[in-house]
Amino acid sequence: MNEIKWFFDHLYNKEAFSFSRFNDGEMGGIMYDNFIAARGDQLVNPELSSALKTSLTYQQKNYYVGIPCSTCFPQMYHYANELVGEYKHKTRAVILTNRNWKDFIDNISNAVKDYNILWVGGDDQITDNLPFSIDREILISRKNSWEYYPQLKEYYKEIPKGWLVFISLGPTARVLTQEWFYHRPDLTIIDIGSNFDPFTRQVKHKCHLGWENGFNIQTPCNECN
Repeated sequence: MNEIKWFFDHLYNKEAFSFSRFNDGEMGGIMYDNFIAARGDQLVNPELSSALKTSLTYQQKNYYVGIPCSTCFPQMYHYANELVGEYKHKTRAVILTNRNWKDFIDNISNAVKDYNILWVGGDDQITDNLPFSIDREILISRKNSWEYYPQLKEYYKEIPKGWLVFISLGPTARVLTQEWFYHRPDLTIIDIGSNFDPFTRQVKHKCHLGWENGFNIQTPCNECN
């Protein structure tokens, strides 16, 4: 679990931080016109593309940004890496999933037990099935969630000091994670993606399947899986 030690150290130490992940879907939305991301759920229009690029290149104390694997997505990696530059909070987009997913799931409940938690996600997610309790939820349409950005962008004003926020809304989550942390560095805000899909949606992706002796059926990769 050394790869994700920084993540759990922040949680256990109650040191506010933010983590926004830019994998192939988000980078596709930045690099190409009319890209479809979030497993077909989000058309990335020019406005969203621009917002994603801003969040990718943003820098702030304890704002972590994850970029694609250089082996699995070399073109996207080099594009993202050039934009982000030598940033000390740069990491991999899949640091909490793939080979680390089981360690993440095994440890997350204990790490967040002392937090008040806000969950922001799609309307097909059942938050009662999460492996920890939440105090507040916002559920909006899973399809093209960017349409709801105007209603969500200033919701940071409604979140009590010191809360933990999980956001699972495709590319929209990346933008909200960065922008809310800019305004509220007292919050911990995590773009959690599909990490909890086996709990909230009863959907298992390759990284969630086939775990035997700590391995999954995602494509093997020396760098990220």
